[in-house]
Amino acid sequence: MTTEYDLPCADCDGPLARETIPPEELDVDATGPVPVATCKRCGSRHYPDEALEVIGQEAS
Repeated sequence: MTTEYDLPCADCDGPLARETIPPEELDVDATGPVPVATCKRCGSRHYPDEALEVIGQEAS
């Protein structure tokens, strides 16, 4: 099964890596670290469904 982390960066087509960041960095009230997909080439952050679940929002 392909995950968001297997897809290329939408900005530069670079590879994405799964990282976690503290919720304070996003100014959200999450109970723990927020998973993000960070591009290894350009540094852009992408927020997969998993991140939206952690911060309590529905993915669309």
